[in-house]
Amino acid sequence: MIKNYLLSAFRNLWRKKAFSLINILGLAIGMAACLMILQYVNFERNYERFNEDADHIFRVNKENFRGEESRGKDLYSAHRLGPNLEQDLPEVKKAIRFHPWYGSAVISYKGEEGELVQFNEEDIYFTDSTVFQVFTYPLSYGDPQTALADPFSIVITRKMATKYFGTEVDPMGKVLTVNGGWAEGDFTVKGIIEEAPANTHIVFDFLMPMSVLLSNDQYRESSGWGWTNFFTYVQLDPQADPVKLDEKLVELSDKYQTEGQVERNSKYVYHLMPITDIHLYSELEGEPEPANKAQNVYFFTLIAIIILLIAWVNYINLSTARSMERAREVGIRKAIGAKRSQLVTQFLFESFLINSIAVLIAVGLSFLLLPQLGELFGKPLAVSLQGDAPFWLTALGLFAFGAFISGLYPAFVMSAFKPVTALKSGVMKLGAGGLLRKVLVVTQFAATIALIAGAFAVLKQLNYMRGMDVGMHMDQILVVKGPSIVEDRENIRETIKTFKQELKRLPNIQAAASSASIPGAGHNWGTGMRRLGADVNETRSGSIVWVDYDFFDTYGMELLAGRTFSDDFGTDEEGLVINEAAVTAFGLGSPEQALTERMSIGGDTAKIIGVLKNYGWASLKDDFTPMLLAPSKGSRSYFSFHLQTRNLDQTIAEIEENFRTTFPGNPFNYFFLDDYFDKEYKEDKQFGNVFGLFTLLAVLVACLGLYGLSSFTAMQRTKEIGIRKVLGASTSNIVVLLVKHFFSLVGIASVLGLILAWFGITSWLEEFAFRIDLGIVLFIVPILAVIFLALVTVIGHTLRAASTNPANALKTE
Repeated sequence: MIKNYLLSAFRNLWRKKAFSLINILGLAIGMAACLMILQYVNFERNYERFNEDADHIFRVNKENFRGEESRGKDLYSAHRLGPNLEQDLPEVKKAIRFHPWYGSAVISYKGEEGELVQFNEEDIYFTDSTVFQVFTYPLSYGDPQTALADPFSIVITRKMATKYFGTEVDPMGKVLTVNGGWAEGDFTVKGIIEEAPANTHIVFDFLMPMSVLLSNDQYRESSGWGWTNFFTYVQLDPQADPVKLDEKLVELSDKYQTEGQVERNSKYVYHLMPITDIHLYSELEGEPEPANKAQNVYFFTLIAIIILLIAWVNYINLSTARSMERAREVGIRKAIGAKRSQLVTQFLFESFLINSIAVLIAVGLSFLLLPQLGELFGKPLAVSLQGDAPFWLTALGLFAFGAFISGLYPAFVMSAFKPVTALKSGVMKLGAGGLLRKVLVVTQFAATIALIAGAFAVLKQLNYMRGMDVGMHMDQILVVKGPSIVEDRENIRETIKTFKQELKRLPNIQAAASSASIPGAGHNWGTGMRRLGADVNETRSGSIVWVDYDFFDTYGMELLAGRTFSDDFGTDEEGLVINEAAVTAFGLGSPEQALTERMSIGGDTAKIIGVLKNYGWASLKDDFTPMLLAPSKGSRSYFSFHLQTRNLDQTIAEIEENFRTTFPGNPFNYFFLDDYFDKEYKEDKQFGNVFGLFTLLAVLVACLGLYGLSSFTAMQRTKEIGIRKVLGASTSNIVVLLVKHFFSLVGIASVLGLILAWFGITSWLEEFAFRIDLGIVLFIVPILAVIFLALVTVIGHTLRAASTNPANALKTE
């Protein structure tokens, strides 16, 4: 019996090769899109799951209170917090601290034959020696108990081992020289991490001992509670209740309160956050790596489901359209004794065969396209024959569930044909089934219109943000990373001044500046501050960046009141230039009134000498934040040059030559600010690219469904068309008659789709401080696109049906 079903299925597929190809291709595309999206979703939902004890690892975030009022939350803590928690709370098995190497370091290796390998590195973290007892980093060489026990030990990734030592040299025991400020000296490689996990919120190339950082004067001479530059993680006992422990942390906040906080009527209240929730559910600024949003992941899951449903609906439409031609086959089978259950089994068997071919193609497409999709997402997406159980279980589930669900309706419809009627005409009408297919097609195109509108909105919003005036020069700014190795630190101001003066003489350099940060690189210091004389409860968070006196001209920043720093005023080293947002946040009145005020910052005071128009220091997804620019002629983290674009290569070469002469022993690294700042929109750009890609796939699959319905309709109305032509109807009359039917469906879909699009787009745009207006064009374009696609899809069938010789249509009853 099975052999008979198999032969019959193959015979029917082969007899209508084009129809079968469209059927299989639609299913394969839908399944492949679903598999690839779900592989990405699985990657995003499994951040930190490589840690064996991931369910019991938490990060300690803090909430800042002024009196009883919460002033925001962040992820930073003091270095004493971890040891104190471990000491005071029996539920805490281990506490691990991480401290980023803020800025960059020069790391070099000198080979046995004197060859020097030297690079500027940024992905460096200081951490506790017990880190490998909590975090399951794949340490392939070295003892996890002792790898970071020595203050001058270092653990590196395999990628860095190859970068510095090549593939022929054993990196264990080799010495790397580190320069840059936080820690300097020779560090011995005591461990190799084979492949650092990709789905973690802490991405590093080098791990260095926490003990060497804490020997720095900044921390050694403090109480351990003053500097909150650390990330603190705790591993809890499996029997511990995180909710009750979180309540204990609230109670312990008074114990950890410093004298300065008591004076300011402030305190920190600590809260636990599961490490597995950080990537998708953290809304804190300053995350070590850009966090995603759970709603984005769920949204892609919804897209996967929509595309798959469209593919299954297409199969139903195409199968029922095909079934009209198989009415006589069903009649003959019933006439010779076939039972309805046998016919249902046969048609379900055909559905399983088509779905099995489709799922094989879908898996092949996934293998081929997942790496490319990963590049769009910026994630290492792939699938292997061994492992990846979720992928294979999903593929199996799609096959089994899809074959049964998508094949069930056509099977019961075709098996219900009456043999007398079927043998008499050879074709059948399905009555109420036509309404169901229309509903399904309307649903398909409503979803398609919503997706097209969403993709259009994402593209428009991203272009809007990237094209906004950020209040400063962003193009034609070349940025050179400053030196980490400085031979004469005492005279660094004069060295920087000479360096800039020499380069300003070049005809293509219009201005030059040095600073401790640049747009897109964050701020240098975030702390509480207030207007001098204001109540301590009015303290607000503000961001400080140190810049030299040439920074404002180099970046073309616009003054609203006052002036910028100048050598003509000897007191400017204690002055501040602030932005409009700071004027509002600290209650300074108008920009002119702000010039009469002073700011209290961490116990020090500074006079406001200038107010700048708001500028985009970070992504314009967020509103302008209060920022203070403080003077520093010795800032050397970045050198910024406003260039003319002619002879660009020659200008860069001259800058490099001067840099290497002035700061010997430092690598020369440069980039253009507009490219660098563009990374602020990296996540949104990736979201837009992938959203657009899968919208195109949804459109393609929906068009296949419309193709099936147009084929079905043309076949059902063959005799009607013949009669109309005999009575004098022209081909154009017939085309209008048939096309009108489809465009009525598109019209209904447009209304439903635009309602869905409006709700989805407005919800998504709420994340942005600066956003586009929902103009009529945003909704007209998707409708016109769908109308055009519908016309292109159905016109072939329509013209062919309208051009048919009426004699051929009417020769049978």
